[in-house]
Amino acid sequence: MIGRGVIAVVAAWSSMVPAAAQDFTLKKKIGEWVVYRHDDDCWMRKDLANGTSLAFSTAQTYTDLFIKLRNESWASVTDGSTYVLRVQFGSIDETKTAYGSSRTSLLPPGVGIFLNELGDGYIDRLEVSTSIRITMDGKVIVDTPLTGSDTNAAFEYLRRCTMSMRGD
Repeated sequence: MIGRGVIAVVAAWSSMVPAAAQDFTLKKKIGEWVVYRHDDDCWMRKDLANGTSLAFSTAQTYTDLFIKLRNESWASVTDGSTYVLRVQFGSIDETKTAYGSSRTSLLPPGVGIFLNELGDGYIDRLEVSTSIRITMDGKVIVDTPLTGSDTNAAFEYLRRCTMSMRGD
């Protein structure tokens, strides 16, 4: 009798998991990370102690990894302005030109960059990195660990969302 009850519960649960796992449009929290799909992009975002929002995104049509950084205190960041960002994680140490975006009614000012490689390749590299450090015009704006089960689960979500979006 107990065996049938356990089997029924497991069967009911397993029949719900695939549907829930495939709906990436729902925003959900995994520890300190927020993960979701918006239009043709998959996102994972974390708010850091210094007020900076760190977000990673993959797209359906582009294979680059997009990194978006926002902070209320960056009043000098404006649309179309360029900034020099140095991104370091694992064996990656790249200097890129980032483009600014001004404050909107909903979002603080920010900068965004693309890392030019298959997004999934960067996800793999981020997953095995212990931290990420980003400087803007020589000033450290991100220096945060990328360890822990929550971070690994968020990266796995980003990978699955990307595969689902691309039809893999």
